[in-house]
Amino acid sequence: MHPMIRDESGVETIPLKIVVYTIIIGVILGTAMLGLSNIEPKGSENSMEKQLGKLKASVELMQDGSARNLGDPSAPAGNIRTFLLDIPDNIEYVSFGVDPDPDSNGILGDTPPGLTTDSGDVIYYGVRGGGKNRVLLDPGVQLREGEETGSVFVPAQAGGLQQGFVMTGAGEHRITFELVFDPVTKERYTLSHSTDELFAYINQYNTSSLPNGLSAAVSPGAVPADGTTSSMITVQVIDAKGRRVKSAGKNITLSASLGGFNTPNLTTDSYGRAAAYFTSDSTGVAVVNATSPGIHPASTYLTVTPVPIRFLVRDWIYTSKTGLLRSFYNYDNATYSVSITAYGTEAHWPFQSEGWPIARMEIDGEIAGEVVIDSGTLITRDFPRVWLDRGGHTVRISMPNDLNVPLMGDRNLYVEEVVLS
Repeated sequence: MHPMIRDESGVETIPLKIVVYTIIIGVILGTAMLGLSNIEPKGSENSMEKQLGKLKASVELMQDGSARNLGDPSAPAGNIRTFLLDIPDNIEYVSFGVDPDPDSNGILGDTPPGLTTDSGDVIYYGVRGGGKNRVLLDPGVQLREGEETGSVFVPAQAGGLQQGFVMTGAGEHRITFELVFDPVTKERYTLSHSTDELFAYINQYNTSSLPNGLSAAVSPGAVPADGTTSSMITVQVIDAKGRRVKSAGKNITLSASLGGFNTPNLTTDSYGRAAAYFTSDSTGVAVVNATSPGIHPASTYLTVTPVPIRFLVRDWIYTSKTGLLRSFYNYDNATYSVSITAYGTEAHWPFQSEGWPIARMEIDGEIAGEVVIDSGTLITRDFPRVWLDRGGHTVRISMPNDLNVPLMGDRNLYVEEVVLS
């Protein structure tokens, strides 16, 4: 049966409508994809702005805290804060204290000598293919890159110039800052507990002011009294405000309360700098003085520590009744840090987690301390600092928690070496 009515007037227009609709949908999708591709980088910049905004506020609050004295190796830590930054893929770097590419040639850390740079109160981040952005901090904030010397961080220097710290690479980064005080320059720095491999200096030289005095700095701040290990003494000509001055040809004389220099008479270079190396075979605090005719002198100091006493043991302790004895002689009345390098084997009763041996150290019959050797490979553990008079001494190392359980294990202690420093 055929339908009474058939309308075929729109049959030929259907393909055309489909083509038009397909084109429109394609245009909409393409526009959406283009928009999404442009959103991600901007979103990344917004993310960095928010993260650095929080870091800025926290770092500025740090300035009201206590600062560690850089001139005292045993000074307590300053105000410390740790931050976690999540750097997106399109962010090339985050720099604390300085622009790492001030000449904008695309190469980080190749700052030409003498180029005017920032003074430490900034944070920069670079966007791949999109330039760089600056976060300005309060003028009282002076960010510096730190380098570890011994067990503490001091401002990193290259050629007498302090550095900013540059963080690169996408992903999560943890950075710690500590507030420190330089007794020579009378400056407070917010010091990173991180070091990079780039040369991104801050604190440009002042070419318009006249020389008014000297500043002096040492690196490292402590050396052993072996007559060989050296600390570099850097002297800089400064103006009345403590800014570095380019002043060549200044004669500088160095002196110290103990120890000596490879050369005590120096002449400044074109940047107003001069340097020498200090060594000593006597322990104590060495006060270093730098003088130059017609301008104010400078002084700083460093600690000369006893020569480390190191003796190899390389033996096992199998029971609590036995121990390892060693004798040594020290030439100074001094406080020593004592460490042991060792490893152990485990043994424990069921449902008990503590299976590692304890290393007990006695010096001249007095217990210096106990540490857990919780590793099957060599590790180093520290004991409390001990005072030793000059003379001969005896060290005994024992294992007070011996345990031998069939099928459970045998607790033993292997001692590689002991160091007093």
